[in-house]
Amino acid sequence: MRSFTNLSRPDSPYQSESRPCGTYGHLLTAVAIDWSYSPHLQTAVVASVSVVHLRIRSAATLDAGQRPLSIKFHTTAVEADGETQDQIAHVDTVLAGARRHANVLAAHGLADDLAQVMKLTGHQLPGVQDAHEAWVGRDVSGHGLPWMVDTRHDVPDDERLELDVSLDPLTIIPDNRPGHVQAAVVAVRSLSRCVAIGLAAAVHTGQFRWDGTFLAQAAVADAAWDVFEMPTRPAPAT
Repeated sequence: MRSFTNLSRPDSPYQSESRPCGTYGHLLTAVAIDWSYSPHLQTAVVASVSVVHLRIRSAATLDAGQRPLSIKFHTTAVEADGETQDQIAHVDTVLAGARRHANVLAAHGLADDLAQVMKLTGHQLPGVQDAHEAWVGRDVSGHGLPWMVDTRHDVPDDERLELDVSLDPLTIIPDNRPGHVQAAVVAVRSLSRCVAIGLAAAVHTGQFRWDGTFLAQAAVADAAWDVFEMPTRPAPAT
């Protein structure tokens, strides 16, 4: 399983010394789970998991089009069928941390994703199971829970601002490229979708605004040019 990140400690991003936005900052965490079909297993498998952290302010709306967007991320992508259980364990860890420490947790159709994840393993997945239960009942507020936003179901049509990336899950079709090359391509696409989900949720919760179409792919390129070994650094997204 290939890992791509600009976090110093991607497995513990919420600890005080490694928080993406500092000890006292507020975080919007977006999660995207993308799938591929495995002929060997004859079922859909988790191909990529992206986690994006955006800094937000509790009592302010930021104009996301006026400055380069600070994106902290961790994306994993499988290279072979045998890594499916590793991805599932990763999903479990990601959700357990986000439910405890994020101020806003965003995803797109997460209940369906988690129901499918639970079908793929015989192991207990406390992070996934707790997140699924909380997500299904996210209209009921609870002490210590983040504000949960499902951009598929909770964002009205008149709030759906323009993005250059679809929020819908990717259709990933394995090709003849080497596994590590395929993983990098999938990871970039999954990361772009995850950023778009985070942005849509940030607008819905009153944290961000912008005019026109937000270029999520350009924002990802600016944040991840060195992680994905792009030949030159692109101009910041505007």
